[in-house]
Amino acid sequence: MFRYKEDINPKDLEMLQPALWILITRSMLYCAEHKLPFIVTSLISDRENVQSKSKTHEQGRAADISTLGWTETHIHRFQFLMNRWYSDIAAISMSKNQPIAALYHDAGYGSHMHLQVRPNAKWQNFIKE
Repeated sequence: MFRYKEDINPKDLEMLQPALWILITRSMLYCAEHKLPFIVTSLISDRENVQSKSKTHEQGRAADISTLGWTETHIHRFQFLMNRWYSDIAAISMSKNQPIAALYHDAGYGSHMHLQVRPNAKWQNFIKE
């Protein structure tokens, strides 16, 4: 089930880049498969007080999801799979200089999974007819 924190503006969903929806959908499927909670904790409008070098959220290219209730194994497996499967659309990490689709980290507000895509990602390659 797709859930988001109460302070997220639902209009932000309309501003997300199409490629990001690929990562969000795959994340939901992973959570459903492993019976894990899936909650979007950050998109665009709720980021006013967040100091970040990256503008991925502001550009509709990133979403944060809660990992509360996930085991360490699930966190690492999810991160590994997402980065392997979606490197073609993943944003290039500033610190690692490589594509990163899913990054588990704490940016000062608690640990979470950060999903991100590059600008103008060729998401059509992931749609099967």
